Amino acid sequence: MPENYATAEYHTKVSVDSEEGITRVISWLTWDPAGDWLLEYSLGQGTCPHNGIQYVVDESNGGAIVFDLPRADLSEAVLARFPADERESDVFPVNDDPRTFGKFFGHIAPKDPENHVNETLPIEIHYVFFH
Repeated sequence: MPENYATAEYHTKVSVDSEEGITRVISWLTWDPAGDWLLEYSLGQGTCPHNGIQYVVDESNGGAIVFDLPRADLSEAVLARFPADERESDVFPVNDDPRTFGKFFGHIAPKDPENHVNETLPIEIHYVFFH
């Protein structure tokens, strides 16, 4: 965590290419909970929650956040942001644009940066796609 966290970008973004025919995504974030970091993890398509569509979000200081997200479980609010022809599909949308449906993102935001100035936190993020 940089000393100038109030003005610096310190979120971690991970992306994975979308594929045709994905019906379910499982993604998990892990870290060592001994440092008592409170992390927020969000999953969606695009590049991040601010440039894409966030599907789910959770926070924890316990060392793991796991999402098991079937396409059929997307909320009505999320579906309303899809193109009309994608709203009734049973698969996640896909295109060649990384800012929309060309990528899945994982976005990690430390929620208490003031408690971790000059500290680092190794993390692992994984994705499993079901077709």
